[in-house]
Amino acid sequence: EKYGKVSIVNRLDRETSGLLIAARNPATAGGLSAQLQDGRMEKSYHALVFGEISAPFSAEGYLSADPGSAVRKKRRFTPEAPDEAAAEYAYTDFSPVCCADGMTLLLVRPRTGRLHQIRATLCSLGYPMIGDKIYGPDETCYLRFLEDALTEKDMTFLRMPRQALHASGLGFYHPATGEKMTFESPLPDDFILR
Repeated sequence: EKYGKVSIVNRLDRETSGLLIAARNPATAGGLSAQLQDGRMEKSYHALVFGEISAPFSAEGYLSADPGSAVRKKRRFTPEAPDEAAAEYAYTDFSPVCCADGMTLLLVRPRTGRLHQIRATLCSLGYPMIGDKIYGPDETCYLRFLEDALTEKDMTFLRMPRQALHASGLGFYHPATGEKMTFESPLPDDFILR
């Protein structure tokens, strides 16, 4: 209400925490959206995954519908382009921050901006995200979630009530002044490995 109508420039999945950009007018929104589309906007995330990862790596490939999934909107990552025309190129850098209790906290830098890019890539590489009902180790959790039928066993298995993905950094150029702007959001308490 204080600022009137605003436009959300970048979107986050429902359970992802972190930074969002809201523009106060259409010209600003357009300028920021252009940076998002052409790759000038720098984004970083933190993800908590099952498995221990000891070295940085990059994943370059394609995202497409997952034909083997019972979840219609689930995507898969493959290094080679699949035959379907709807496949989208995706490139992501991953760096381990720390490991504990069979989990790794990753710093993630997506170089492209695709729907479910980080979650689908990690799942396909064998490192499903903690708390992720679609891309976690058992996608049937999502089907039970839709029916409000998640069990105590499901919640123990997932380890967190939400997907462990946090939009921790954004960098872009101010659309009016051209000044480089950077913002960081600290990790939420539920991401801390002990």
